[in-house]
Amino acid sequence: MAKRLRLKLDQDIDFNLFGIVTSLRDFEFAFHLNRCLSFSFKKIKNEIWYNQENIKKKITHTVFQQKNEEGAWNIIQNKGKIKEEGFRETKENTFSYQAQNTIRKSLLEEYKHIDYFLQTPDTINGYIEKQIKTSIKKMPNITTVFKLDTAKIKEIERLIFE
Repeated sequence: MAKRLRLKLDQDIDFNLFGIVTSLRDFEFAFHLNRCLSFSFKKIKNEIWYNQENIKKKITHTVFQQKNEEGAWNIIQNKGKIKEEGFRETKENTFSYQAQNTIRKSLLEEYKHIDYFLQTPDTINGYIEKQIKTSIKKMPNITTVFKLDTAKIKEIERLIFE
């Protein structure tokens, strides 16, 4: 029997990551973050491609970005949508119609309870991190904010994009 070798490549992670649990929609969260932290996040991406269950699927995850002298700051929606079209027949009448079936998937399944990730440059210090967390917690409809250890995230490459 042939021996299996696995090559593990370490990603150079040059960002901090905060997990945010909230009931706000993506544009509402970006709006409140802009007001609260005096930023100017703008929507840059609406689709992130990745392989799941050996099938390449287009999953919609909204991404907002703001650049400053420290680097890029990103708001990444964790709970995305897969839209599949198909026909459904109703039992009440003889009509059938084409409907979109929406399936919700998390960008990082291990953190499926998180609604958004705030990706910050790793050049910010602990004092600024604490101010960010405190400011976000004061926003309406925020349940919790916490910093994630990027070294422990299994699929960190899903958060690396330009």
